[in-house]
Amino acid sequence: MYRYFDCTIDLLMFFVVFWLGQKRLSANAEQIKDISECTHEFEDTILKEAKSLENFASAADEMQMKSIAEFKKAYEVI
Repeated sequence: MYRYFDCTIDLLMFFVVFWLGQKRLSANAEQIKDISECTHEFEDTILKEAKSLENFASAADEMQMKSIAEFKKAYEVI
């Protein structure tokens, strides 16, 4: 999972650098710092969302397994 996000951030940084190059802007240290902070905030947000989705998926899996077990128990042939 983290490998995917690392690649996504690398790709995002590539496009930022490419865009700056296309605009022929000379990025000073403050601009680079701002871009870096923004990128890290974006990465943190994605990781928090991924963790939230992972927790949701885990809870959904538990409920599904419980439901299947109850269904099997209800329809057991004795």
